[in-house]
Amino acid sequence: MGSTGLVATIFAVPFVVVGVFFINRSKDDETNNLIRIFVIAILARFVLVTIAYGFQFDQVFASDALVYDERGFALVEYVFNNVPISQSNQFYLFDTRTSGTGMYYLVGVIYAFVGRNPLAASYFCGIIGAATAPLIYFCSKEIFNNRKAALYSAVFIALFPAMIAWSAFLLKDGLMIFCLVLAIFSFLKVQKQFSYLFTILLMIALVGVVGLRFYVFVMLAVAIFAGLVIGTQNSVRSLLARVITIAVAGAFLTFFGINQMVLKNVDEYGSLERIQASRLDLSLSGDSGFGRDLDVSTTEGAISALPVGLTYLYFAPFPWEATSFISTLTLPDTLLWWTMMPFLIIGIIFAIKNRPRENIAILIFILTLTLFYSLFQGNVGTAYRHRTQLQVFLFMFIAVGIEITREKYENKRLLANSRRKRYQLKSIS
Repeated sequence: MGSTGLVATIFAVPFVVVGVFFINRSKDDETNNLIRIFVIAILARFVLVTIAYGFQFDQVFASDALVYDERGFALVEYVFNNVPISQSNQFYLFDTRTSGTGMYYLVGVIYAFVGRNPLAASYFCGIIGAATAPLIYFCSKEIFNNRKAALYSAVFIALFPAMIAWSAFLLKDGLMIFCLVLAIFSFLKVQKQFSYLFTILLMIALVGVVGLRFYVFVMLAVAIFAGLVIGTQNSVRSLLARVITIAVAGAFLTFFGINQMVLKNVDEYGSLERIQASRLDLSLSGDSGFGRDLDVSTTEGAISALPVGLTYLYFAPFPWEATSFISTLTLPDTLLWWTMMPFLIIGIIFAIKNRPRENIAILIFILTLTLFYSLFQGNVGTAYRHRTQLQVFLFMFIAVGIEITREKYENKRLLANSRRKRYQLKSIS
């Protein structure tokens, strides 16, 4: 653990410095707070994964990390030492029909610099997960122009238990969430005014999503396209910016064959029959499967299964269904999430009424991904994990709901104090 931890720490430091540099360069009024949130988020993730790695709990909490480690190392051995890749790994490393291929190459690149060091790769994922906190701040501020609500969002991403857990380990989730937020933030910028920088960042984020989970790219691309078509302004400048962005994005995706790859995968894996097969496999795996009697292979079956899938996606795991130590650990997180539901409703209503154009892409993405996961999910643990891809944006609405509630309470308190003072003055006179 000693040398492994030292190498991992040395590897991580430059990325932390770069993150602090970019936050500081933003010159935002909350720069100092954002740096604190970023650093605290990193420490929380590093502590969790270091303890888990030291006691080998990572194999229990993040079993997928073992697969990424194995295939990433196999890729390095193949490139640098001409070690043949097993036939089973060849499919996952070189076939574009697989989901998450980008993760193997990322691990391979890290191992090329530091050797086979899963802790270093986990630290990198943790830093990216922590960087989502300041990024969601800028995203929220761009939409709602409220610093307090944006700060609440950043704190939720930095310290919410599920966000810490799924972005601390060598898993796709922290990277996926960051790419989603980067894509939406870049989209918000080019939606108003064309920018080479944010167009490039949008392309990078979209490629990242494709490399991690191609099916999420479909929902994200549809949402961004709809947002660019609708726009936030009707000026010629804004319209021109959106047209150029759509043209550049389309040309980029076509040139690199990303759109063809995604369409091929959707055609092969996007049918209700394939979704049913995947959902059934999840429901039969482990003790946390649910809805084994549901069949989403038909339109009628899919519609009838939606309420069950939606309930588990947004509210599971339920306290009365805790069957293991790991599921018990998620209960505080789940109960805290439940208490936020009223604020979520308030925030979404406000967004629809007052910022519909600014939120259209996010709302479409949330709706489509919710519908897909409601049909696809058949395992409580997987639903709990994939929910973070929705929570990262839902936290923005929750933060807005909290700020609206706080302002209403503050206004009532000030009004009550004002009435009390008037009454006291009348009594004296």
